[in-house]
Amino acid sequence: MIKFSIRNGILTEKINIKGDNVALKNRLWTLFYQSAFDPYDSLDLELTDFEKTMSELGTHYEFPYNRIAKQKNVETLKKHIVNGNCWWLIYELIEIYVARILETSKKDELISQVNRILEEENSGYRMIAEIFVPITNEVELSAVEETLFSSFDVVEKHMKKALSLYSDRLHPDYENSVKESISAVESMCCIITGESGRTATLGATLKKLEKHGIHIHEAMKSAFEKLYGYTSDENGIRHGGINFKGASSDDARYMLISCSAFINYLTAQYTKMA
Repeated sequence: MIKFSIRNGILTEKINIKGDNVALKNRLWTLFYQSAFDPYDSLDLELTDFEKTMSELGTHYEFPYNRIAKQKNVETLKKHIVNGNCWWLIYELIEIYVARILETSKKDELISQVNRILEEENSGYRMIAEIFVPITNEVELSAVEETLFSSFDVVEKHMKKALSLYSDRLHPDYENSVKESISAVESMCCIITGESGRTATLGATLKKLEKHGIHIHEAMKSAFEKLYGYTSDENGIRHGGINFKGASSDDARYMLISCSAFINYLTAQYTKMA
């Protein structure tokens, strides 16, 4: 059901690119607290993990010699995260918790709950592969997410790195994000064609896909040959000196989405041949 405030025009339904929605921060904190701490038990999160997390987030850590001190640490963290002016800290807290502390068997469920809250609160972010990523629509998100969990390790590795470089809030590296995206496509083409060494380039393998049973439209092939050329010319990202400095967030995002979609297409074709 659409919220009263939206239905009556009091608030807009536009995507909230920031995380400064109070309800969003409170809901994410509550989810984190319920997962990390049992309010009826002894706040049994590993102390070294909690101390390191609080330190990274810029909060004071008090040695937890008893339950009261443990709870004080939690309250200090909550005040800093939920009531502070740094809207992004709740995202950083959950990233640290999911990546370093949460048991692997529980990660998928928590990430699913986080994304449900983000969607309900119209956030401009979703959590994929343990990090928060800016999104524009669910179709693009689905394409990227599918590639991130590829059955081919080398493809998955390149795409996760591309996503990580693109999503780094403080030091985004759009040039190398583009490079990793195109390298993921290159890796998928090499898997299909069996090429390695000096012939294992996207330009070469695209031309050999048809010999290995993968028939793609000439326009699609041409588009990716041109994208490869863009990243390989004298000013390009893949050129030896890697002197290309012009990639923007839009460039990196486009490549991330386009390469994900193409990899998913190639994977589907390749799977049919097996």
